[in-house]
Amino acid sequence: MTRRLFLLVALLSDALFGLCAGCAVPKACRRTAVDTSRMSLGMDVPDARRVLVVYASRTGSTAEIAQVMGATLAMRGWRTDVVSVCDRPLVTGYDAVVLGSAVHGGKWLPEAIAFIEENVAALRRVPVAVFTVHGMNLGSDAERVAARRAYLDLVRTRIAPIDEVWFAGVVPQPVKSNFLALWMYRAAGGGCEGDCRDWSAIRAWAEQVHRERAGREEGQNRNSATAHIPETAKSTSVA
Repeated sequence: MTRRLFLLVALLSDALFGLCAGCAVPKACRRTAVDTSRMSLGMDVPDARRVLVVYASRTGSTAEIAQVMGATLAMRGWRTDVVSVCDRPLVTGYDAVVLGSAVHGGKWLPEAIAFIEENVAALRRVPVAVFTVHGMNLGSDAERVAARRAYLDLVRTRIAPIDEVWFAGVVPQPVKSNFLALWMYRAAGGGCEGDCRDWSAIRAWAEQVHRERAGREEGQNRNSATAHIPETAKSTSVA
């Protein structure tokens, strides 16, 4: 390796380190700056439908998104538990699951995948909607859309989500004086710097999950009621 090439590699490495300091993926769950204690809402309605909002968060950004989703669903009459995958919650007993993860290295966090693996049978018995929090591939062009859909490739081999959504999260803001780091981040598809969360879109998707589940249950109840109507009552006479 020539001295010039060695210096170039060192420069690129320093730039990437400056951009992603603290972003290395640990092997296990770790504490975040955000409180990730279990949050239960709507417990005063004992007969309400139950939803588990479970998430994997590395810095706390995804945790806060999950908490807002849980609060939105609780306001719509759901008994809601918002829990980190690190607490290994049980899926049994819930009418629906909302599952989300941050993205590192183009994939969901390993603890989110581990949660799916541990609960795959139960997750296949309930409707599961998934959300992904990321800072890359935020564009609407076909290439970016395909790239962010690929974040869920492994997830889809385990479960069949009823809905999928992607949200911009909080990305460590590149040092403005480090032009090379900023250029590399943007060249790699980075479209977010700082806190890019769209809270209106996040609440709107939680509302959509509620409407879809409520609509399906209403349809199922209608079909069940129709199935119990005697055939004579279903028929109509022609004058």
